[in-house]
Amino acid sequence: MNNDPHFESPRCGRSRRAARYAITALMLLSTYPLLAQAGGGAGAGIGQASRLYRDGRSWVEESSGIMTPTRSLRVASDCGNIHVQGGAQNIKYVIKKRSYASSEAEARKQFERFRINAARTSEVATLEARWTGGRSERFSTEIFVEIPRDMDSVRLETRGGHLSANGTSARLDLTTMGGNISGDDLGGVRANTMGGNVTLGSVRGDAMVRSGGGNVQVGNAQGRVEVNTAGGNVIVNSMASGIVQTGGGSIDIGQSRGDLNATTAGGSVDVNEVQGRAALQTGGGNIRLGSARGRVTAATSGGSIEMWKLWQGAQAQTGAGTITAEFVGGRGAFTDTLLRTSAGDVVVYLNGSVPCTVHASSELASGPGIRSEFPELKITSEGGTYGPRSVTADGSLNGGGQTLKIRTTIGQIDIRKAR
Repeated sequence: MNNDPHFESPRCGRSRRAARYAITALMLLSTYPLLAQAGGGAGAGIGQASRLYRDGRSWVEESSGIMTPTRSLRVASDCGNIHVQGGAQNIKYVIKKRSYASSEAEARKQFERFRINAARTSEVATLEARWTGGRSERFSTEIFVEIPRDMDSVRLETRGGHLSANGTSARLDLTTMGGNISGDDLGGVRANTMGGNVTLGSVRGDAMVRSGGGNVQVGNAQGRVEVNTAGGNVIVNSMASGIVQTGGGSIDIGQSRGDLNATTAGGSVDVNEVQGRAALQTGGGNIRLGSARGRVTAATSGGSIEMWKLWQGAQAQTGAGTITAEFVGGRGAFTDTLLRTSAGDVVVYLNGSVPCTVHASSELASGPGIRSEFPELKITSEGGTYGPRSVTADGSLNGGGQTLKIRTTIGQIDIRKAR
């Protein structure tokens, strides 16, 4: 017999190797149910796992997995929140089902009815979370997905939760039946919610937003912005151009580098700068415009209108407010202009080089009616000494040109030199 402690007989070595193979096989078989519980299809992921644990008064089933990158991603859930973060090399996901059932057995039944399916083709990776046997009360889910930043497109859908996306250049399509939508550091985005708020930070492409009644806020969009909300407020810091509509909230725009169309049924409209044309309308609020390089139209049923640093002409009308307008464009820039209010004053500031032909009238003036800092304008009045009078002012400035018409039914008109 060989007394060498390192010597092992062939029969003994074969037995030990067989034992190790058996242990390995048992370990793989024990983990198979955990991998299968995530519901991945053929080729769905590099790895998947699942675990069940207690968290306070709730039970949580947590599934996670990894899929190799694809051009597109679609995540859809019958309930709960979905969060996407760019910056990963692969597609990584964590799905947390949460049940507030009274027992672990009941929680497991709920988890079994809410099935997770992960699948992948050469072009699209898909995550779906669906009810298979009726919805459960006191149940929620949360889906977290990390993706490569440079994916082509990402589509997120949930029937009853919030959506968020950050740090991706993909084209985003975000839809929720009633939750909020948020995102920052994005490519182009299309966001739809039946009643929640939408908050977007930096957007490098276009932003299309629709809400059934929530507020909408967009930070800086390099592309076009289109917003339609049934009743919320809208705030946009900057955009290339835009169409903004709300059923009853206020509109606040910092800058539009192109044309802007802003409409509200009853709130105020406040715009700082428009480098193109501006069309501003409200059913009853005030309108304020800081500056515009293009032509401006503004209308309100009963509020005031303020328009400053206008390079071209304007058409502004209000049912019962004051109109203030400043025209700073020189020769060749000013276009035909009409300023009309039924029951308010009109104050006009004109650059000394604006060539125009003025026709102004106050139909029922109780005071001076019209005051002018331009001696070229001839002011005349008709009517009694003590009652309302009709006052008009006509004349040409800087050789005449495009027409400036100013009308008020009951109010004063001031025509001043821009300082």
